[in-house]
Amino acid sequence: MIAAALLGPWLFYLFQFDELTITWLGSFIVKGIGFPFFISGIIGLLALALPLVFLEEPPRKSETSAP
Repeated sequence: MIAAALLGPWLFYLFQFDELTITWLGSFIVKGIGFPFFISGIIGLLALALPLVFLEEPPRKSETSAP
């Protein structure tokens, strides 16, 4: 999450006058000002997905076994 906050201003500075055309989305055009928004969103989705991939839920205790 900290990486997105640090990358945002730098990406804005680099790409503020550029345009990115994504043809597989029907010629979707993203202006350079929108790059930090999309990059932060992608980093956020990765931050949510990585724990789901690498962490495992502990096994549940069965209710039928007596202590």
